[in-house]
Order: sequence, then C-alpha cells, then structure tokens
Amino acid sequence: MVAALALVSCNDDALSFLAFTITDKAGMVNIAVAEDGIITNWGKKAGTLGHDGTVTDATGRQTATLGENGLLTGLDGNTLVTIDDNGSIHIENSAEIGWNNAGELVKGGEKLGTQLKPSDKVSHRAASVVFYLYSGLFTR
Repeated sequence: MVAALALVSCNDDALSFLAFTITDKAGMVNIAVAEDGIITNWGKKAGTLGHDGTVTDATGRQTATLGENGLLTGLDGNTLVTIDDNGSIHIENSAEIGWNNAGELVKGGEKLGTQLKPSDKVSHRAASVVFYLYSGLFTR
C-alpha cells in the first residue's frame, strides 16, 4: 500500500509527511499519523496535525503550533522545544534527539528503541512533533 503525500504547512515552511507509525521497543504502535493528519495514540484518536502547523487535541482544541522558525509553542505561547528541518529535537541542556536513516530514534548517538515506520526523511519533522507531544517522555 502506498500512502498519499499529505502536505501540512506552517507559514513559509512546509511540514510534509506520509502516513506513519511510531513503535516502541516491543514493536507496539504507540503513535500513528494518517494521511489526513489524524493522530492516534495507543489506538485512540488523540488529535490532528493541521495544515497551518497547529496540533489539536481529540476535541479540536488547539494545543501547540510549529512555527516557521522550528519553534513548537504551547497554547500560552511559551516555547516547548525547537525541531529543525531534519526532525532533530533540540532541548535546552540535553543531547539532541532525532531519527537516523533507518528510522530509529537516537539521542547523543544512542538508539532509544523507538522506530518510525516507514522511515522516510520527509516525515521526520512531523514525527518529532507528535512524538514530543504524545510520547509521554517529555515534561511540559
């Protein structure tokens, strides 16, 4: 099955992605993003990745926005994290987290056991946005 390309833009920078899943060490799908931007977390609708770079929760309430400068901001306008064009997550006072070519999540060169499927570079930035927001690994 070939997924259609869904384009999501945040101002001048396009956030492009194909439908993808993020799995844990055991291969269980934790997070999935459909072609239309619908996000599921552990099989339940969790929100949507919008065409303007916004992320909403399951009720349609905006929870975050990815700006053209790579800043992911919360509702209060505070910066949550910076995500570059390659999908690397830059967290203050921490090693960079990102996806390698095989779709494995790595931090400081160490594999974390999380996998992006399919591993296509076009989805890395979108995968980092939803991983940051829905993995439960980051405190906000």
